[in-house]
Amino acid sequence: MKKIITLCVIALLGVLKVNAQYVMPTNLTGSSPSGIPWSTVATGTSLPLNSATASVNGQPGAVAYYNVSTGELLFDPKGWNISLVNFTYRNPVVLATNGVPANTMVSDPGPFVYSCGYTSATAGPICSIGGSPSTWNVSPATGAKQNLPAGTWALSVASRNRLAATVSVVRSPTLATSGDAANIASTNGWFNLPWSFGNIVNTDSLSAIEQANWIVATVQNSPNANVLGYGNCRGVFQYTIDGIQGNFVGPIIPFSSCGTQPAMPTLACYETATFNTSTCAWVVSGTQPTMPTLACYETATFNTSTCAWVVSGTQPTMPTLACYETASFNTSTCAWVVSGTQPTMPTLAC
Repeated sequence: MKKIITLCVIALLGVLKVNAQYVMPTNLTGSSPSGIPWSTVATGTSLPLNSATASVNGQPGAVAYYNVSTGELLFDPKGWNISLVNFTYRNPVVLATNGVPANTMVSDPGPFVYSCGYTSATAGPICSIGGSPSTWNVSPATGAKQNLPAGTWALSVASRNRLAATVSVVRSPTLATSGDAANIASTNGWFNLPWSFGNIVNTDSLSAIEQANWIVATVQNSPNANVLGYGNCRGVFQYTIDGIQGNFVGPIIPFSSCGTQPAMPTLACYETATFNTSTCAWVVSGTQPTMPTLACYETATFNTSTCAWVVSGTQPTMPTLACYETASFNTSTCAWVVSGTQPTMPTLAC
């Protein structure tokens, strides 16, 4: 997406606004690769505004959250009048000659699905809409969740690898400020309230999502480009603010709606366990090897150390036979069966 520089007009950040419909996650654990706790990153101070508009330079910036359990993408503008947001995912990441991620095309593969019509990560780009209004954002049935807040958008792109939207390029706020609260994210026409874009990642792709594959391809000179430690312009999203000079980079913070992960269950030697972030439960797989076929005189026990069956028991010793006898082993009775009789003694002369 082309770099958009908003008009250099000083705008003061008002009272932080809250949308009760979309409460941002607080169960944040762990740290970014650079060692910053996610709970700190969530304040917006780790990737602050870097702007020539002196009155706001250094103020906490907008943040986003990605739910690794459900694929939900949430956005907290921190009260700023957001005019553009751009979330791009690329796998594999291709680096340009300057070492930053190369941009992606709407035809490239990606994991995103939308309420506007995508049904799988391999569907065609049927949600790429331009113009005003953005028709893929027309209110669905009452109570249904939209991917974008209600209102008119100057431009929106919803492809397999990108969710991007621009409110206006002429400083004209056009988002709805009243109506179904579940689809409102504005108090003044700009995108300034917390929002959930919905579960935009296909559930089949959840386990494969890599945080470093969220990329920004056009803001490589931002001081925030590699604060998190994923690599230059990775693990972040792009946004602009009305009336404030700059093209900003914000963090995408991973979290799990599962909360604290349950302890992995005790496993048998032949079992493995994977944590299902959709059901928030461990899934145990693996079956005990089949017991081998045993002879009647054998027994088998399963050795949990070697994870194999140990067979014991030997065939009874064949009995000593007379010269005229033969023996065969009866597997039903598990015993030797001796047959044969001594030849009859011949009739003798006196």
